[in-house]
Amino acid sequence: MVFDQFNTKKLIAPLTEAAVENKAALYALTTQAVSQSEQLARFSEQSLRAHKELSLQIEELYDRVTDPAPVVDPDTEQLVGAAVCLRDELEHLRTYAFAKSDEELNRQIGLLLLICDRKLFQAGISRIERLGEIYDPALDAVSDVEYAPALESGVITKVLSGCYKYRGATVRRATVIVNKGEKHE
Repeated sequence: MVFDQFNTKKLIAPLTEAAVENKAALYALTTQAVSQSEQLARFSEQSLRAHKELSLQIEELYDRVTDPAPVVDPDTEQLVGAAVCLRDELEHLRTYAFAKSDEELNRQIGLLLLICDRKLFQAGISRIERLGEIYDPALDAVSDVEYAPALESGVITKVLSGCYKYRGATVRRATVIVNKGEKHE
């Protein structure tokens, strides 16, 4: 029996040694896995921050492209204003010709207005038609009010001078007459 115990101890000793070595190797692998897991978490965090930053930059660029808010310098605004005033004077002359029943003059001025509108458009100046639209303080300046119960309150009934934009920026608001609905006395 002593012999069997000795042989058993002899057989168990290498197994115990192997178990201790395996335990050490397993501990080293666990430490390495924890380290790599922590590194992966840092990379994931950095990736998430980079993704958020890129998303914000993309949104900012998209906003710039889709809604450019050009700043119009005073000299350009003055030139645009002069061109718009000339166009308005043609419009007034046409109204006068129409009132005097001078068809030829009316037709000639209409042609001049068409040419003028094309040239203004090519220069980046656009006229915004406001007749029949709802009053917008960013685009309209109210000159007077009318009382027409058939129309919705706030509807523009007459445009005395047009609204103009230069490359998307309003350079002159329209002067308009707006409906106030029924007259309250």
